[in-house]
Amino acid sequence: MTKPLTSLVLSTLLLSTAASAELVGEHFTAELDIPYGKGLVTVDGNITQRDLLMDVVKPAEPRADQNPVVVMTFGGNFIRGGRNDVYSVEGAQTTTMRDYCKLFAKEGYTCVAIDYRLSLEEPVPSNIGYSDELLVEDELRMKALHDRHNMLRQGKGLEPLPDGSPIVRNTIISAAEDLYRAVEYLQANSDKYSIDPERIAVGGFSAGAMTSFNVAYGMNAPVKAVLANSGRSLGFNVEAAAKDRDTTPPALLQMGQYDLEPLVTSVRYVLPSYEKLGIDVDLAWVPGFGHFYPAGAMALGTDLARSPIIERMVAFLDTHL
Repeated sequence: MTKPLTSLVLSTLLLSTAASAELVGEHFTAELDIPYGKGLVTVDGNITQRDLLMDVVKPAEPRADQNPVVVMTFGGNFIRGGRNDVYSVEGAQTTTMRDYCKLFAKEGYTCVAIDYRLSLEEPVPSNIGYSDELLVEDELRMKALHDRHNMLRQGKGLEPLPDGSPIVRNTIISAAEDLYRAVEYLQANSDKYSIDPERIAVGGFSAGAMTSFNVAYGMNAPVKAVLANSGRSLGFNVEAAAKDRDTTPPALLQMGQYDLEPLVTSVRYVLPSYEKLGIDVDLAWVPGFGHFYPAGAMALGTDLARSPIIERMVAFLDTHL
C-alpha cells in the first residue's frame, strides 16, 4: 500500500514546474530546476508522470565555445537525497552535487546536477536505453542492498519492504533511465547550453556512482569518462553490453578506507572483469573515511600519489574529456 508520506512527497514533485531560478557566483552561473524529461511514478496506486529536473552550472571562463560537460548524480541508496543535499555521518560530511558542479565550473567545465526517481515514488521503468536481456536480476535484488534499503526506510518511520518486492529493483533501473535521458537531453540541446555533445562525462556518489557505471557500461550511453565515488555497476550485464560497444570510457573510482564492506567486497569482485572488458579503472582510496567524505578529502592513488578528491577528478577529466 502506498504510504501517506509518498503522496506528500509526490504532490510537491508533480506540481507544474515554475520558471527556473538562477544562482550567480564568482566562477559560475547556475540555472536551477530545468526539466530534462519525465518519468513514470506511482501515486496512490495510480501510475502518472513527473518532471525530472536538473541544475546547469556554467563556468565564468569556459574551456571552449562548445564546452565539455560533467553530469553528477547524488547518492542515498536510491531512497533519499537530492542535488543539493548534504550527508553528515559520524563527523564526515559529503559535498553536494550542486557544490561539486561549482567546483568543476571553477576549473572551466560546465556541470549538470540531476535528480532522479526514488523508491518512495515507486517508479515504473520504461525500457529506455536498454532491453530486459541486459538486466541481472540477482544483482537487482541483492540482499545486502535490500537490507540497507529497509534500514533506511525504518529510519524514516516506514515499514520495511517485504521479500520479493520489486520496488528497489525498479528504482535502480529507473535511476539509470533518468541519467540516460539527461545525457540525451544535453546532446539534443548542446547549442542552447554551449556544450560539446561529444564530450560528456557522468559521475556521482554511492547510488549516483552506481547509476553512472550502469549508464556508461550497461547502457552504452555516449559518454567519454566516468567519475565514481563509492560505487560500481549494479544490475546491468556489462559484459553483454560490451559486445555492442566500439570504445570504452575510462573510470575514476574512489572509495573510503572504511567504506561499506559489502560494497568493498563487490568492487574487488568486479574489478578483474572490468579489466577483461577493457574498462580502464583508476582506483584511489580516501584514508580515514568510511562511505561519506567531502570533495576536499585527501585521496591516495595506486601510485601512492596524494591529492584531494576534487583535484584528482579534475585531473582525470583534463586527461580523458
